[in-house]
Amino acid sequence: MAFVVILMLTAMVLAGARYLPGRLSALAGPHQMTVALALPLIGTFGLHYAIFAACVIGLMLLAPGFGRSGLVLPGPGALDLRCRLFLLCLPLMPMMVYTIAIGGLTFAQFTYVHLLSMGLLLAMLMAGERIYHPRLLQWDILLILMLIVQAFMDCRGNDLTYSVRACNQVILNLGLPYLAISRAFIRSRSPNDLMLSVVLGGCILALIVTFEAPRHWLLYDTMPQGIGADPELSSGYAKQRGGLLRGRASFPESTGLSLLLGLDVVILVALRRHLGSRLTFF
Repeated sequence: MAFVVILMLTAMVLAGARYLPGRLSALAGPHQMTVALALPLIGTFGLHYAIFAACVIGLMLLAPGFGRSGLVLPGPGALDLRCRLFLLCLPLMPMMVYTIAIGGLTFAQFTYVHLLSMGLLLAMLMAGERIYHPRLLQWDILLILMLIVQAFMDCRGNDLTYSVRACNQVILNLGLPYLAISRAFIRSRSPNDLMLSVVLGGCILALIVTFEAPRHWLLYDTMPQGIGADPELSSGYAKQRGGLLRGRASFPESTGLSLLLGLDVVILVALRRHLGSRLTFF
């Protein structure tokens, strides 16, 4: 039943946002509704992590939307839409860690963020875009230096096989999300819309965590088990204040969620004029 509640709350936020004046209503279209509702479904009924991974990547590649005319699949060149979907979907699911082990040795650990990032980068390649961008060269160099430092810290004093696995994880955890997010912003015609997509995702989680707190019900707690992902190590049930559960929605900890919601408030204040709504009083 948890996934039904997630679907209802998600639909309430996105449907309500469409009636708001200003820019947020344009960012809560049928594609956002379709993808945001599809993610909990495949996370609950995906059966196996490989199916879940294929569906997440496929959502980024196809960017489907159900409107009055039925199923709408935008062309490969609709990268702005896919970038907005990427930023909206980033916080909407648990990490969904899946460990790939060979001969008892961990080779790599994939997460939901990795899958989204791969989907967006593949969509860019299918649209004929190059991953390299000259305006990001200095930041790419800084990233490479950071990867080298992090790999050195992880590999020193360890054998070759462990070092290879550690380097794989450094690239996945740091390099892949950086490539997706940086290329999304540098190629977007309206980077402000990408930031507002993050706010929209935060609004969904805010309503979900408001539902969780008084009912002591973590809606995403058992979702990773349904697709064979690694179980979550932390539990929000140990953190209660004043009889209310410190809900965490899709985050591992309530503290991380509070940081996202605080960032969303800052984004709203910074982009208040971009909203184009009389609801902004300052």
